[in-house]
Amino acid sequence: MTCYGQAGTGKTLVSIAAGLHEVYGRHDNGLTTPPVPAGPRRKQSKKDGGAHSGSAAAKPYESLLEQGVIEVEALCYIRGRSIPNRFFVLDEAQQLTPQEARTVVTRMSRGSKLVMLGDPAQIDNPYVDSRSNGLVFTRNRLKGQPFVAHVSLSKEERSPLAEAGAQLM
Repeated sequence: MTCYGQAGTGKTLVSIAAGLHEVYGRHDNGLTTPPVPAGPRRKQSKKDGGAHSGSAAAKPYESLLEQGVIEVEALCYIRGRSIPNRFFVLDEAQQLTPQEARTVVTRMSRGSKLVMLGDPAQIDNPYVDSRSNGLVFTRNRLKGQPFVAHVSLSKEERSPLAEAGAQLM
């Protein structure tokens, strides 16, 4: 599945929720999502108020990570792998080249589902543009296949500021 939508339309939220629904409904091996770099992530220890300490600072998803229900993997380690029975969410797929997108798609094995999402208007990669990126490439090349779907989200859910930023900047 491919999904387009500007910032704040709920692409990631809906995809992760659908993945968790699939995992718990089908008893899959889990949900995998590559990390999206947005700054350094500091791992908390028990004495810092980490997930095991029972503090209010623990994130709700930490237990899913610890149980292995959600797995976060870097795309640089995907080559040569087969990924069976996973719900794979690839956020910010508009940053991929067509070759990188092909590498991800061809790793999916039986029982896996792939959701590629992003906004073709928000590209930081100097090697792709709104028409030549991996997300658009995947949608265009796989369109019409009986096992492929596309969803466009358009209603801004985050805030009027986010909507103005997405449309005017």
